[in-house]
Amino acid sequence: MSKNAVNSGEAKVSSARKNIIFTKEKAIELYLVRNMPMSDIGKIYGVTGSAINYWIRKYGIQKRSKVQKVLFMPTPTLSYVFGVLHGDGFVLVSPHNNSRYVSLRVIDKAFAESFAVALRCLGLRATVKSYSKTTAGNPVWQVWCRSKSFATKWNQLTPAERLDMGMLYPYDFLRGLYESEGTVKWHKTSLEMSIGTTNKPLMERVHKELIRMGFKSRFVTVPGATDVYNDFYRTDIYNNLDIAKFMAFVKPCIKYEPRNIHHANPEPSLDSDAQEGVESTKGDCNV
Repeated sequence: MSKNAVNSGEAKVSSARKNIIFTKEKAIELYLVRNMPMSDIGKIYGVTGSAINYWIRKYGIQKRSKVQKVLFMPTPTLSYVFGVLHGDGFVLVSPHNNSRYVSLRVIDKAFAESFAVALRCLGLRATVKSYSKTTAGNPVWQVWCRSKSFATKWNQLTPAERLDMGMLYPYDFLRGLYESEGTVKWHKTSLEMSIGTTNKPLMERVHKELIRMGFKSRFVTVPGATDVYNDFYRTDIYNNLDIAKFMAFVKPCIKYEPRNIHHANPEPSLDSDAQEGVESTKGDCNV
């Protein structure tokens, strides 16, 4: 790489796929603005994280502080994260070194990337990796980030406080919860959309919120099959027009179109770059 190339702000990164121009502006966007790990940036360009680190230093870009400044305040992004954490996501403490983590394991890559984007918008350094396969041979995608600050603040809230805080932006909260625990499918000759968990207070609140928003919703209790299983609670939207409205307002990145149905089809939350590993939810973070 010539000295002129560095001064002009353009580095031609050689990869197994092709030569890609890695500009200083792109480095700032991915590393500083989107808060992506160097290893994830390297995957986009087909090089190692060390190569990305080299060019970031060459461009004179200041390294991020090792202390994460977590934006734990009411925003649409935090409500989305809270929605996911009321579903498939979880906050845990490692039994080995007492570290705190925020994580998600799912089979939908788009969902994993969407959650990782939201965490980065909050200041967390989230990574997305495929670490195993299901019995059907599908990869399992894991979002993983260490954050003592986020975990401590989350654990300081009561379940009711978490729900109240998440519902400050109800559509964003419902998007995260629906992507985790929702389904849309044909039931006989009509569509049925459901969100369900074993958390009764959560599902009662979701049901009331959907009613308040003007959706035709019903609350259903499914008794546990045996003493081993807890009762299951779900809220259904069973009107085709209301389902289409829900999809249009909430805009989930997955589970937005059952087979052979086209009138409930919002755009996915991730743009085409996200499918290549560039985590972006249609532009700016809602923080």
